Amino acid sequence: MRQGRWRHGAGASLVANRSEGTVSVVSLSGGRVQVVGKVTLGEAASAPAHPLFFDEGRRALVTRDGDHKISMLLIDGDKVTVSGTERAAGLRPYQIDTAGPRRFAVVATIGGGGRDVDTISLISPGGVPATVDTVLSG
Repeated sequence: MRQGRWRHGAGASLVANRSEGTVSVVSLSGGRVQVVGKVTLGEAASAPAHPLFFDEGRRALVTRDGDHKISMLLIDGDKVTVSGTERAAGLRPYQIDTAGPRRFAVVATIGGGGRDVDTISLISPGGVPATVDTVLSG
């Protein structure tokens, strides 16, 4: 399994499987790591990259730089489902992170491969995630 980034929430940990278009759900218990599920976000070429937990670990946003989307996952303990909510945030969203009370997420894009179209977007993850603003990053 080729994997992207690992993030831990309240009940589950998530590993982005870049070459599969999936996210593995991982349980950490008694010093053991066990894959307890897998959810499909898109085609293998969707290339999920980074999960970001919010809403006290009950939801996660996952960037997909292969098809220019961000997916939302719903999390209940070790049960993870795809919400069907997808957002756009520039060309090839890759890195996603937040700080403080997690009222906003910041998404950096890879852009068009050297054509100066890299952007940074501000995402509001509340209710239905929304792209608040996008700026060029040079």
